[in-house]
Amino acid sequence: PRTRSCSRVAAMAAQGSSGGGQAQAGGGGCLVIICIEASESLVEPMCTTADLQQELVPYVLSQSLQNPAFLKLTKPERQMRVKNLTQKMLSGETGGAGEDEDGDIAPHRFWAHLRTKYGTRKGHLLQLLKLLEPSIRDKQVALLRFESEVDSPSMSLFVRASEPCSSVTAGVANAARRDFAPGSFSVRVLSEWLQDSFSGRRAPPLWSRFVLECRRAEAAGFSEVRALVVCTAAQSIDTTPDAIGLAAHAFHHESKVVPYISSVSFGPQCSERLAAMSELCAWTGGHSFNVNDPSSLQPAAEGLSSHLFSCQTQAKDFHERRLYYGQKQALGTCYLPLPRLVQSDATAAVPMSPSVSAKTRSVADLLRSGLGNKFDGTVPSESMLMVLSETTLAMPRRWGRSLRCWREHRELRDVVFGEPGGLGLELDEPLLGEGSVGAERLWRLRATHPPASALKMKEGSILLSVNHARIHEHTPRSEIARRVAARPVALTFANPRRGGAEGQAASSSFAAVATEIAIGELREGLQPLKKDGPPLSAATAKAAAASGNAEVGKLRKLQAAKVLDAVASWGTSDGSAQPTWLEELSESADWVGRAKASSSLDACSRAPSILFRVMLFGADVTTLARAASASSAWRHLLCGGLREHWSGPGLPNLAMSSLEGEGQKLKCPQYRLWKWVLRWGPGIAPRQRLGFWRWTFKALEQTPP
Repeated sequence: PRTRSCSRVAAMAAQGSSGGGQAQAGGGGCLVIICIEASESLVEPMCTTADLQQELVPYVLSQSLQNPAFLKLTKPERQMRVKNLTQKMLSGETGGAGEDEDGDIAPHRFWAHLRTKYGTRKGHLLQLLKLLEPSIRDKQVALLRFESEVDSPSMSLFVRASEPCSSVTAGVANAARRDFAPGSFSVRVLSEWLQDSFSGRRAPPLWSRFVLECRRAEAAGFSEVRALVVCTAAQSIDTTPDAIGLAAHAFHHESKVVPYISSVSFGPQCSERLAAMSELCAWTGGHSFNVNDPSSLQPAAEGLSSHLFSCQTQAKDFHERRLYYGQKQALGTCYLPLPRLVQSDATAAVPMSPSVSAKTRSVADLLRSGLGNKFDGTVPSESMLMVLSETTLAMPRRWGRSLRCWREHRELRDVVFGEPGGLGLELDEPLLGEGSVGAERLWRLRATHPPASALKMKEGSILLSVNHARIHEHTPRSEIARRVAARPVALTFANPRRGGAEGQAASSSFAAVATEIAIGELREGLQPLKKDGPPLSAATAKAAAASGNAEVGKLRKLQAAKVLDAVASWGTSDGSAQPTWLEELSESADWVGRAKASSSLDACSRAPSILFRVMLFGADVTTLARAASASSAWRHLLCGGLREHWSGPGLPNLAMSSLEGEGQKLKCPQYRLWKWVLRWGPGIAPRQRLGFWRWTFKALEQTPP
């Protein structure tokens, strides 16, 4: 409702400009940035589910009656063929393009018919750019292809928004950007570039790259940046009000050249998102359009040509619109609390509304509200999906098995199907009634048949995702059927919880998600592991040599003997009531003075070799850690030499004075004791590992003896 009609905006823009001249605006030139959202909806027919069902039956019947082979079938066979074709077409066009038995009734032909009749967002985009091509051909143009997520951020967005960590991810980011020199812009080349994008990896999100592009324009000497943002997804998190608010703060604080932004949204959009994008455009001096049918393309193109891309439109024209929005900010009538971009005598004279300061939100406020959004840690990223798709158990494919085992600790079950045909999965649809709660409102696994029965999946498991698509209670069965028709297809299920079982803590879940991302990203771009080649060959050879070495037992005893010899002189000497290690300590610590004044030291403190022998041959790492907390004397004996490694509360001192000094510290008996127990001892139980590492990085505190 806040988006003006295309014809009205075109008329208003035409009044503020005097045509489309060819001279570049600004002394330093103008850069045009076109941001295109390359979502799945870009190539889907712009029809509703009701339109699809209305078109389906007449199309199948008409095409079937024109097929001579179909007319030769018996009536039951024709009914079965029509039923199968209907199900295949509702499942999407995947897999139907290579089938010749159905001829013109193949699913891909039906979806091509829908695209021809109802059009696609890509077709509308190319038609719009074709109308704008004369206005932008003489300018320097930068294209950005972006793709966000639906509803909530996921691991894929977390990876794509981060700095590339490999040549593969860096190549994806570079492939999502293209430059056109003045006079070289072509809609045909842009169409081919978009077509190539759907066969590769997903592009990064928008706003951080948009800000970086503005900073590049500033460094290149451009005096102004004029941008067009094309939105195609209805529920993208890049167009939420909070995301747009953060983008405005980023433009205001991180870039000296704030672009003049106009936007075009295709298809039905949420009113809150339209209002947020409309205000961002008004804040920068641009306009916002929403196109639902082809008849709106011409007036939208006229408005953009005469206002945004006309070289006769000067900076003062954009500045006037920014001043108008600044007056609205002063009155407190804006939908979004954006930063003040311009300030003049006119806006300063407007009385400030008392509610404006209460509505103003800083970057910290926006980030704090973003923390309340749910992060989806179940849908795998692109690199993780590649690893999970490795179904063999051969040595080069052990990565996929290890990642599945890791995700099973989070009660996630990842299954992959690569062969054509049915999956053998029966799913119960969500129950959305008033009395439905919990798992009843989600897609659940009812039963399995071959080939899925061989996977031994748990009945009642919840379907979370198909490849990169998140499945929720409002996902229709036709959408699920369309996505599982692809091969290979990866499905993620959540195992049903036992009665009274609690979910995983948010911190532990995020730590697991970060580990999964690291595993997937490190595996990406690497060659398959070969058993006879490095680094696996070196590790297996060393393990084989160690397991077959008869000297391992002698080495174990030799290292233990060195530890015991180092502490043999720490005990009490002839004629002395106190052990040697206590006499050498200064009385700066309170417990040292009390220990020297008292004669009630325990036997192990008077003879540390006994304590070390017990720890070496009778304790594991947990017992060793608890023994160090028994008293101040035992803490000094078992951890005293290690305390020099800590420079703060639980933080390791990485700034050693010299490598030689560090080497001397690592030779202390305490260090050798811990190293021996970790290497030769029974080790840490899996359920104790998290607590052990937390204890390792916790500051050592003094405990009275």
